[in-house]
Amino acid sequence: MENSDRIRLLIDKRNQAIEEGRRIVEEAGDNPVLSAEADESFQRAMSDERVYREAIQKEQDLAVAEASVSEERARYQTAPAVPADQAQVQRDAARAFMKGETQTLTVPIGAPEYRTDMTTIDTTIYGKYTFANPVWQTVEMHMNAQSGLLKANPSIIRTPGFEIMYIPNLTTDAAASAHAEGAAATVSDPVLGRTTLGAQRYDGFFAVADEMLASSDINFASLLGDLAGRAIATSVAAGLAAGAGTGTLPQGVFGKTTTTTTLGVTAAAVGTFTFDELISLKLSVLPGYRMSPSCAWLFSTTAYVILAKMKDDEGRYLWSPSTVGNEPDRLLGNPCYEEASGETVATANHPIVYGDFSHYWVRYSGPGMVFDRDPSVAFTHFEQTFRYAIWVDGDLGQTDAIKHMIMA
Repeated sequence: MENSDRIRLLIDKRNQAIEEGRRIVEEAGDNPVLSAEADESFQRAMSDERVYREAIQKEQDLAVAEASVSEERARYQTAPAVPADQAQVQRDAARAFMKGETQTLTVPIGAPEYRTDMTTIDTTIYGKYTFANPVWQTVEMHMNAQSGLLKANPSIIRTPGFEIMYIPNLTTDAAASAHAEGAAATVSDPVLGRTTLGAQRYDGFFAVADEMLASSDINFASLLGDLAGRAIATSVAAGLAAGAGTGTLPQGVFGKTTTTTTLGVTAAAVGTFTFDELISLKLSVLPGYRMSPSCAWLFSTTAYVILAKMKDDEGRYLWSPSTVGNEPDRLLGNPCYEEASGETVATANHPIVYGDFSHYWVRYSGPGMVFDRDPSVAFTHFEQTFRYAIWVDGDLGQTDAIKHMIMA
């Protein structure tokens, strides 16, 4: 039986139950009390009506779900075919780029890029020397190694375009209050704001001699990824840590504007802080944020040095970093990361932040990392010019999720 037929049948049965209930009420007339037999029949009719009504709702929900599945199936059936061997497509593109047949190589974010050694050993069977060279993974490795913020598990989104994005956030939360029985409730409207994410381009270029490109001793594609990765990683880490937030620049988590972190504690001194002040900073963050798996500490390098050297009256260190490889240091139960681009321990600076970093948004825009090759700019020097770029932006969505310590 079709879904629509079942629904019609259930509707008919529900109508019958309703008519039965009406008949019993009409027979009772003005008598406010039904007889025991009539009351039992009335209750049975109302029970049937409720059962059929719930069954109708389930059938209707099922029909909506089936229609949605059918639409998705139709969409996939009409979607363009995906190349059977995406890796081969990447290899061919990289090979053409390194041979100078194309000017641009696009490396999708998160996808490996494949290349071929351009050696003088064999000038025809390039496929013989093909191996995977994950350039984007090299760039990402450098960024994660350089940036303490990226280690702290921010929310990362990737978009194919560069248009402005708006992430909603809560400026003022709704509030509830207790009232006596029968008293009117108090209105408390939440106030919503938004976090704006753009696309800041981080880029660079360098020239490479034709003789070097022709050399069989240099794995140039791997070297390019490593050089570009380190250069971009340093710049991106600085932007996410201390960016001014103007234009399309990231709003760094150590920034001093009202759109970044909230004041948690003010240190009593200018050039140092105490362990008690660290405890106060942690407890200034709401428990809900502290319970998040993305809750962490971020110390500038100078603040990290002070933390590592803290001692008690007996000369014993108050804090012990992790002794397990690849495990983050932990402080008061949460991971602790160094941010090389963070603010120094100085007057009115914010060298330490703590909180739930899942509320900090990092956006990668565009195709990923792009390499462009131009043989004409340095043509008379017998050099090839290579440029590289990546588009990144970042900002804190919920300002009270992360708090900072300010020096006196």
